[in-house]
Amino acid sequence: MSRKQTILLVSLFSLSCLAIGVIWTLRVAPPSLHPWWGGKNARVRAEVWEQGKDMATVGMTFKKQTLDTMIAFGMSPTVDVEDGKKFRFKGIWKELQALPPRQRLVRHENGATLYMWIETDDIKPPPLTQESVAADSETGSTFY
Repeated sequence: MSRKQTILLVSLFSLSCLAIGVIWTLRVAPPSLHPWWGGKNARVRAEVWEQGKDMATVGMTFKKQTLDTMIAFGMSPTVDVEDGKKFRFKGIWKELQALPPRQRLVRHENGATLYMWIETDDIKPPPLTQESVAADSETGSTFY
């Protein structure tokens, strides 16, 4: 292979890597250049509370990088709760990433409430309790 061909191949490879990086960043859409969770071991926590239950029906913890990857590749992470209740993470991903520290995103749907938040090793919101969930369902707030 000649020198010109090698330079051309390396240039094309570099350009394609740059294009993939730009597309990845646009699809994941971080809220700012320096989010509070950036560079830390960030985890996304999700809990689904159903009316009449004294504890969460579903509780999950994901690495934020895993959900970033799924959303960047066009997948739609979903939580399925019994009786056909579904919560899709992709629709609320930008709102979740824009939350300030120790805040929760709250979504009400079909008698169930989804709480999502980002936590790191040093920043965690207080745990959810049955009383706080009951108070939230009475006020109908969207942030906790």
